Amino acid sequence: MGSSGLMPPSEAYPKAKDYTLKAIELDPNHAESHLSLATIQFYHNWDFEGAEASLNKAQDLGLNSSLFNQVHGWFLIAKGDFEKAIEKFNRLLLSIRFHYH
Repeated sequence: MGSSGLMPPSEAYPKAKDYTLKAIELDPNHAESHLSLATIQFYHNWDFEGAEASLNKAQDLGLNSSLFNQVHGWFLIAKGDFEKAIEKFNRLLLSIRFHYH
């Protein structure tokens, strides 16, 4: 909601982070919760170290969704790791192509 203008980011992201941390507390192996935390850390807090740890945790838990590859790709671009970013975006495109065919 904070990124779409439906709620001020200063309200939306702290709430989202609280809910995400609670979800991880309830189920530490829920990969999508770690992706959610990485998204908040990267896009709102600019916490690159935390975002990388959360992305790695989501990946270690087997997450390989199109959203994961999109967020991870943009994160890698921000870090300047363009070759790995291209790999992530290629995976994203393949998953979209496979999903819609």
